[in-house]
Amino acid sequence: MTKSYRFEVKPSENNTRLPRLAVHETAQRQTETGVREKRPCAILGDCGEGYLMSDEAASATIHFAGNEFFIGISPSGHAITVDTGHQPSSAPSPVELLLIALGSCTAVDVISILQKKREVVTDYRVKVSGDRREEHPRSFTRLRVHHVVKGHNISPKSVAQAIELSEKKYCSVAATLRPAAEIQSTFETIEEKND
Repeated sequence: MTKSYRFEVKPSENNTRLPRLAVHETAQRQTETGVREKRPCAILGDCGEGYLMSDEAASATIHFAGNEFFIGISPSGHAITVDTGHQPSSAPSPVELLLIALGSCTAVDVISILQKKREVVTDYRVKVSGDRREEHPRSFTRLRVHHVVKGHNISPKSVAQAIELSEKKYCSVAATLRPAAEIQSTFETIEEKND
């Protein structure tokens, strides 16, 4: 599959720092008959079939969009604006995206495991924070991952097992970060009240 992207960075309509970005994608794929088919899709929309990051070499592309903004294109073809500059920011910074990556990676594992254990989860959140070095590079030395699971009769043992499986077996983001930073996980369960 070949994907081509065209970017147009335009001034924002309401004079905010964030440029308005028009992204166009044309996906080409080999059909069963051997004919190459082109079909346009909005990069943030549904292209009719999912583009998933394969287990092979992953490749993201980062485009400079001006005014301290970058546009990152994930291996699955999704775009995200990255702000590297001023306060208040108009988009997440690369370091903020790292926290989101860790939290979402473990969250996917934990909720999936809890659902397989037939736990009745009504709300689930992961809060990720960290301590960074004072000198450059300001890498994280410690990351704290706090899971908040709300539901009906949630088993703390099941939550602890799900977090442990995520940390030790499934979460590739944690496995990537762990050699450089200590990761501390905690959790709390909240009983959902019946009205």
